[in-house]
Amino acid sequence: MSYQTIANVENLSTARVLVVALRAHGFHPLKHGEGGLPGG
Repeated sequence: MSYQTIANVENLSTARVLVVALRAHGFHPLKHGEGGLPGG
């Protein structure tokens, strides 16, 4: 599996918020969901 950048941010606080939001919606790049997308 190859990884793909989904966002580029310069502010560390913004990056942390994005990580928390993605995890809250079930996204995890190391787990495959039923939707065919990582974490989906």
